[in-house]
Amino acid sequence: MKISSVPSVSSSDTLKSDWSHLPQDLQFYLAYFYQNLTHLHYSLKFDSGNFLRTRFLDAALRNEALLHAIVGFSAYQRTLHNPEGKINDFLQYYNKAVSLLLTSLKSGARHNTAMILAILQLATIEVRAPSYFRTLLRGLIFVKEFLGDWPNLLGHQKAAYELLTELYTPQTVMEDDMTRVMLGWYMRFDVFAGLMGGFETVLSREWFSYAQDFYRQQVANEPANLDWKIEHAIAKHRLVATDMSLLFAKMGKGEISPEEFVKENGDIGRRIEEWKSKMDPALQDFRYLVTDCSGSRPLDPDDIVDPYIAGTLYGGPLFVMNIATIDWYSIDLMHKYQTALTLRTQPSQELGMKAYATCQLFEAIEFYPRSPPGAILSIQASLGIALLFLPRDLQHAMWARRKLATIEANG
Repeated sequence: MKISSVPSVSSSDTLKSDWSHLPQDLQFYLAYFYQNLTHLHYSLKFDSGNFLRTRFLDAALRNEALLHAIVGFSAYQRTLHNPEGKINDFLQYYNKAVSLLLTSLKSGARHNTAMILAILQLATIEVRAPSYFRTLLRGLIFVKEFLGDWPNLLGHQKAAYELLTELYTPQTVMEDDMTRVMLGWYMRFDVFAGLMGGFETVLSREWFSYAQDFYRQQVANEPANLDWKIEHAIAKHRLVATDMSLLFAKMGKGEISPEEFVKENGDIGRRIEEWKSKMDPALQDFRYLVTDCSGSRPLDPDDIVDPYIAGTLYGGPLFVMNIATIDWYSIDLMHKYQTALTLRTQPSQELGMKAYATCQLFEAIEFYPRSPPGAILSIQASLGIALLFLPRDLQHAMWARRKLATIEANG
């Protein structure tokens, strides 16, 4: 691809790294990444330390595989928004990243954090594959998991796991902000794969529980720090999802009795409910509820929800809680549905109500003028789960198609 010029970076954004020694095409896509992509493009709920624009890019300058993986993801996103974009504009970088990473791993080079980040970045590119949406629309969500390439994702997950557990323990990985983000990134793949595939997380429970304990202690040490409270809420959310996948996996393998399952499953249901009902008041501060929806697009007469009801959405520093809440809806949906399947009972009508709440929050995020770039990408999985529990009529089907088409168009 011919690069005419490297996009400028505004004076308000100070680049931490010097890219001037790199080829022009790499500079171009790194600048595009810096200007246009956020942690939400990675389905990471929170990035309080601006990791992706600082230490992530620093690490890429020291690892060629990670550098080309990042450039490939940036090129992929730009291709989607470029009317003249071509698939080769990003595949060349993706392929080179894979080749470089494999060569490095096979050469016996010393393993490091940058290698884990490269694996996670490559997995993220595959997660964004458009086949996810076509698969979902065919109703095959539980047959072919709604990631772009399920076998490849599991391969990346295993490789990342082996390096992660070689280099870190549940305690040491929490000592640095970069490795904390890396762990959260890996955990997202692990928990999601476990929930959708019906098997245990690859990472042991200790990693998830220690992370929750770590953030709880930070909140105790700095009770006025909102970032620690957000991280703690996300860690609690992740741990209950982990426990849910572990429990259903044990039940599926016959490792616990039905009576034990009912008891432990009831405890998980309580924890899911209490995540919201007993949330720290600072994370539900009414001052940040969005009450003025002026400037948003008009309500579509064919819409199935009203995204403009006052109080649906949080703005400002609590915007992240919208992302966390919609994930909470999806975990609650999966828990109630899988419980009904396991106990062979009729799913509750509450599933439909939760599905509508998910759709309402999704569309509120979609149409909110101040939503950060990538916001709808970070909640695509939650929407996919909710769609399973909507009425199967033309209005709802067309609404779902419009939403999925919007997501696919955004990467």
